[in-house]
Amino acid sequence: LSSELKKKSNLDIDVEDTFDGKLLIGKKNIRSIPVNIHLDYYTHPKKKYIKVFFRNGYYIADFAKKKFVKKKNGLKKIKFFKFENNFPFKEEVKFFIKAIMKKKVPDRLSLQSGIDSLKLVNKLKKFKNH
Repeated sequence: LSSELKKKSNLDIDVEDTFDGKLLIGKKNIRSIPVNIHLDYYTHPKKKYIKVFFRNGYYIADFAKKKFVKKKNGLKKIKFFKFENNFPFKEEVKFFIKAIMKKKVPDRLSLQSGIDSLKLVNKLKKFKNH
């Protein structure tokens, strides 16, 4: 597990502009899956991808190039998909407004889920460059 979350550019924004993370996804004592995530706001051409590696292949979701690559047992398949850069943010706002209108916070957004999310972020910051 390692990560790097920092401001690398001279963009006039008051927030980290780069995330590089190498994670192992899975439960303890069970085979974990290595995942590599890279997001930034300044690279040209843009780089926004998630890579998941398996024993006999990998998946790459490249959000900048809007393509999904699947390689398994030496066979490589590429699919292109439509993706609007602002889509996740628009969906988040819609979700937030619906929750306000219903005056109910969905169960998946419990206090515990918030704590778990913060623990993950703190763990990534703690393991940076290790």
